[in-house]
Order: sequence, then C-alpha cells, then structure tokens
Amino acid sequence: MKRTWLADLRGKKRMSQAALADKVGVTPGHIADLETGRRDPGGKLALQIAIVLGFPMEHFYLPSYLQNASKKVVRQSFEMGFPPEEKFLEQYPHYIDKTVGGDERGEKEIQLIHS
Repeated sequence: MKRTWLADLRGKKRMSQAALADKVGVTPGHIADLETGRRDPGGKLALQIAIVLGFPMEHFYLPSYLQNASKKVVRQSFEMGFPPEEKFLEQYPHYIDKTVGGDERGEKEIQLIHS
C-alpha cells in the first residue's frame, strides 16, 4: 500500500528522497520503495525516519485503511467500531486532528475526547 503520507511529510520538510536517505543511511531507492509500499521499514529505520521528519513512528504500523484516510473515512470507521475510537486515540493521540479539528463535529466534541 502506498504511503502517500510519507512522501507528503518529506515534501513539507522540503527534503528530497536522496536527502532523507542520506540522513537515515539508506539509498534513495529504498526511500522510494517505502513510499510506494514495495518495502516496509524495520523498527530502527522507522524510528530514524520518524525522528528526521517529525512524526510518531507508529504511523508506519497503523491499519492500512487509516494511513492515508480523510477525516470522513476515519470518522466512518470509528462509527462502525473498526477500531474502537477510545482505544485508538489512547494509543495514537496525534490522530485527534483526523477525527475532530476543523470539521462539523465542533469544539464541544474536542473537549469530550480530551476529558
């Protein structure tokens, strides 16, 4: 499965595949393979990339249907119970912006989730 989120994060840092590869000690082709889903990173490489790009490494290991999901898809998956919202947000609190902020659910619901 493609990791468009990884390429997007790298782009936001204005970093080429070659620059990221140099920082984490792999080839640019390896980074390309990670972004296209042809390869999966080991724990050490996932951590190194996460540190360089500034995101939680567990993002590599989220269920595939949530990795590139829109807020609408994430909300729908929670409504169906896949995964249970409370447990998911407990483990991946940085995903809160995919569930509330900036959508029609409003500030009141943000307070409920954080309480």
